[in-house]
Amino acid sequence: NAGIRLALQNKECRAVWLLNNDTEVLPDALDNLCACLNAQPEVGLAGSTLVYAHDRTIVQCAGGFKINKY
Repeated sequence: NAGIRLALQNKECRAVWLLNNDTEVLPDALDNLCACLNAQPEVGLAGSTLVYAHDRTIVQCAGGFKINKY
């Protein structure tokens, strides 16, 4: 993606947040994701809990995987 490549050319860019065009985020979502990444420098990917738009009490996806590149 050209936008991601452009962002990563900036040496101060420490993360890229990928969102669908219809995503609604909570006010503290980005702060929470950044706090997670900053607290664990070995972590390279963080994701959010996704809920259904028609009923936000139902979790669609909550992650929960681990990848070891070695």
